[in-house]
Amino acid sequence: MKMKRFLFVPVLALCLSFCSFNNLGHDGPEALILNYIPPITTNTPHPRSPAAPVYAEQYGHVIFLPTSLGGCLVELLDEVGSVIWYGFLCNDGSCEFPEGITGAYMLKLYVNESTFVGNIELE
Repeated sequence: MKMKRFLFVPVLALCLSFCSFNNLGHDGPEALILNYIPPITTNTPHPRSPAAPVYAEQYGHVIFLPTSLGGCLVELLDEVGSVIWYGFLCNDGSCEFPEGITGAYMLKLYVNESTFVGNIELE
């Protein structure tokens, strides 16, 4: 019984501290995760393991991805799947969306033959 209580207190403290840090506001960057979308047709008899997700940081209307992705195509899609805006990442991995675009969108990133998708909120 003491062991359960011994483990419960640190776990509870970690949960409470995470919740308090999570509610500090939007002063820092928003973390974005773009997940790999496998191609519809595969010619391999054995499925391959999926590619690792791409992590990005959002500061308002600007996103920052790894610099190795500079020059890749980025698209913003609405809830119907229509392309609202598209552009290319700068050499430093950044991309700035027009200020007039606000709301929730799907962000699509094309890296060679791979496609990564995530959600983004522009205010």
